[in-house]
Amino acid sequence: MDELISLDLNVDAASSWILATQTRPFYRRLEHFSCSFPLDAHTASFLERTPELRSLQLATAIDCVRLSSDAIPHLTTYTGPSCLLTQLVPFRPITALHLSGDLTIGDIEQLIQLPRVPIPVSSSASPELGQSADVGVGVDAQVKTLSAITSSPPVPFIKALAKACPGLVHLQVITTCAFWETPDITSSLFSLTSLRAFELSGMHWVLRPRSASAADGTWAISGKEWVSPPVTPRPVDVDVLDAQDRDFDFTEAFMEWAY
Repeated sequence: MDELISLDLNVDAASSWILATQTRPFYRRLEHFSCSFPLDAHTASFLERTPELRSLQLATAIDCVRLSSDAIPHLTTYTGPSCLLTQLVPFRPITALHLSGDLTIGDIEQLIQLPRVPIPVSSSASPELGQSADVGVGVDAQVKTLSAITSSPPVPFIKALAKACPGLVHLQVITTCAFWETPDITSSLFSLTSLRAFELSGMHWVLRPRSASAADGTWAISGKEWVSPPVTPRPVDVDVLDAQDRDFDFTEAFMEWAY
């Protein structure tokens, strides 16, 4: 089956041995691989034999092996644990990240130091995938789409992303940290100048033209603004000031607000 283009394996996570073969064939046409396996020795060996892979999904694991730096050189989309970012991002033209686990500000700051590589471009394939034997010069790779879970407050998290991933166009974040600083979030979003879609813990924010009153009493368009959904506090049994000092777990962080 070395002519596969797409492969999804959803079996027991401990069964990655099914990827091991005595002949060790190269899957030169495989572009998409999704599995329920972590990055163990069997998975890493398989990935090192998929030179044209564009999309990869892996399962979370406590311990992962090192993947060869020249493996999957054309990877553009990664779905899986955030702990593998420092392994997968360098020297690969990744433009979309869909991360599981806790993405901390420290993880994001590590991305700032990682090298960027060109995205292969050709006339005979989709520019997003860059598929072709005739590879062009390309453009610098930047993460355009990011979805992640974090325990960090939204404002410093977004500001860190603006430094590490300045080209973000779509951002989806779930935070387990209770937050009240909606105006600060709005301000921090403007540090991502290319951002067009933003969702925070299930709340969709809207980027719209901003109207301003002119001296003659008319209204005119003056730039753009991020607008949060209407958020109202639910009745709670604790004092508001006490609530602001509480440490919330994942469930409690969303119990006291609705929109």
